Amino acid sequence: MEESSRAAAETSIRVFAAMPAPEEAVRLVETLSQQIQYRGWKWMRPHNLHLTTYFIGNIPVEALPEIGKAIGEASVDVKAFEIFSEGLVPMPSRRPRMLWWRFARCKEFSALHEALKKACEPFVRTKDRTPQDPWPHITLARFHGCKITVLPSLDITPSLTKLCVREFQIWQSVLLNGRTDYTVTPWHYTLSQ
Repeated sequence: MEESSRAAAETSIRVFAAMPAPEEAVRLVETLSQQIQYRGWKWMRPHNLHLTTYFIGNIPVEALPEIGKAIGEASVDVKAFEIFSEGLVPMPSRRPRMLWWRFARCKEFSALHEALKKACEPFVRTKDRTPQDPWPHITLARFHGCKITVLPSLDITPSLTKLCVREFQIWQSVLLNGRTDYTVTPWHYTLSQ
């Protein structure tokens, strides 16, 4: 790695806004990982399960406090809301690479996503901005290094039919021993009731 690339990697962090997944997501991963034994499927570890409200991306380390404050200001008037389960869905529909516990799109989730996007825009370089489709979901598994032409029958239905979005945090994506791990930063937000 060149010196300039190493210095950039050490001074930037990859962050996103998310809420922790409910215990139901942990149960789903435990049950499904016993039933689906495809090589190349990587199941999410329990502490990494989350519902992303907005993917921020790579930012300078020193920008985190400013982003934290901007997100707090952007979400101060956002009211808590519910999202409704659509079940387990391989995504994307063509050439799936993930297994989602997907929730129905709703205007409240899209509004929160848009508010966070606007708050974060000044801190993310244009070239690092990722186009996003605000579809609430929890990623349960990723398919690495395998081509799935026929997905297994998913006969498990989440027993939780709705989820209340009432809080979220800023999470950091960290590469440890060749595996991605997520840690929650001190930045925590509670939506109004």
